[in-house]
Amino acid sequence: MESAMELMVAVLVVVDYMLAESAESDSHQYLPQLTTRNMGIDWDKTLLVSSGVTSIGYGVPGLVTPTPMAKAFYTDEKNTSFDEETGRYFGLGYLAHGALTLGLASDEVKPETKKTAMKTLGGCWLGAAALNAANLVNKKQRLEVGVANAVWQTGLGSAMLYRGFKND
Repeated sequence: MESAMELMVAVLVVVDYMLAESAESDSHQYLPQLTTRNMGIDWDKTLLVSSGVTSIGYGVPGLVTPTPMAKAFYTDEKNTSFDEETGRYFGLGYLAHGALTLGLASDEVKPETKKTAMKTLGGCWLGAAALNAANLVNKKQRLEVGVANAVWQTGLGSAMLYRGFKND
């Protein structure tokens, strides 16, 4: 458990350093984004699609099979406040979030709108990572699921915040 928390703290420290450095300097040679700049990757679109697909990935099992999803995520049903209808609403919310996010990835959406969305979504994903971390600390969530979720959500949220605040 301690190593998982240390990993999450280390990731947050690195992200904090990256954001502080990007605010102070135009020199970001330590960031992988610069090494792939000439590859033609649209990072904003890629991150929005990744966010949308991730949301749909949480939403489908939440809507269709809420009880098995809860059993996969949590250590004990008695340890969480869960019921099937709430699980279905959780799934529906994530599906709507995913669909909206995929729509924002469209080439027809203005870059400024995408930047604003990435700032908001980045904060949401970091909030989700924090919830996973809290569940891990309180032993409500399965270790392997909680760590995988928290690491992915931290990475996605951090990348979205970085791109959202980055001036192209």
